[in-house]
Amino acid sequence: MLLEGKFFYQRQGYYKNLLLSEILKLKSQGLNTGQISRVLTSKGYLSVQGKDLLSKHVWSMIRKNKRKLESYKEYKKELRNIRVVIENNYDQTIIDLH
Repeated sequence: MLLEGKFFYQRQGYYKNLLLSEILKLKSQGLNTGQISRVLTSKGYLSVQGKDLLSKHVWSMIRKNKRKLESYKEYKKELRNIRVVIENNYDQTIIDLH
């Protein structure tokens, strides 16, 4: 059984996720970081710290997101001989996965 997943996933704030999704959407449309920061600033977006959204902030968020996605791709773990035990007040169910 091959287990893959985001085992080291760090929780991010709602605003950071929203901002990153907007950045990636504009990046996929072919805009560079300066253009992205100007578009988002005109829409009222600020940096995650509440300051003006500069192109270096946009670039940093894109770079960190890329690194995070690459680290998730690299992490794979193979598990063997797994036993799942499900118990309740009345009985016990054991499932062996090989």
